[in-house]
Amino acid sequence: IESIGDYFFRGFNNYNYELELPKSLKYIGRQAFNSFYGKGDFIIPEGVIHVGHAAFSGAALKASIALVLL
Repeated sequence: IESIGDYFFRGFNNYNYELELPKSLKYIGRQAFNSFYGKGDFIIPEGVIHVGHAAFSGAALKASIALVLL
């Protein structure tokens, strides 16, 4: 998987586990995680080169977001 499209996880609720996006991911679309609600860790891999406008707008995460930079 190289991209997550616009609005793909918008409004996704009750996420309770760690979400580690694939290392092959390059693109996170516009509002892809808008209003995303979760309790687990959220890991964005180092290979991501584009995060769309408002990709995490309104997201409520109860744990952490980690951006891997090496």
